[in-house]
Amino acid sequence: MDPSQAPIKAGIVSYRRAGANFEGTWSHENIEGALAREIVYSVAAGDFLGEWSVTVFSPTGESIFSGTLKSEAFGQCLRLSWIEAGAGTADPKFVGIGRQLDPDFVVATFEPVV
Repeated sequence: MDPSQAPIKAGIVSYRRAGANFEGTWSHENIEGALAREIVYSVAAGDFLGEWSVTVFSPTGESIFSGTLKSEAFGQCLRLSWIEAGAGTADPKFVGIGRQLDPDFVVATFEPVV
């Protein structure tokens, strides 16, 4: 089976502030360690808590996901949920756990909701 057609496995993403946005770099096993981009729009300074518009791109630059990224406090970490626009449900497509290492840098893992 072509790895890009297999069910998505857990992955990792890191976000760094770029002006008002957070620019993400992510990967997971299905894309064989290639890196791809993600943009979280209009994130206020301070704690990475809230809901924002997000666009996820493939390693070739094609937009593959658009929706909302929700980040909530979870102990000393963050609970993340990616909710797809137009899916007709508020249920997340992906969930993860992360940590804000400084005001402009966040790391997280993610996995699909099955």
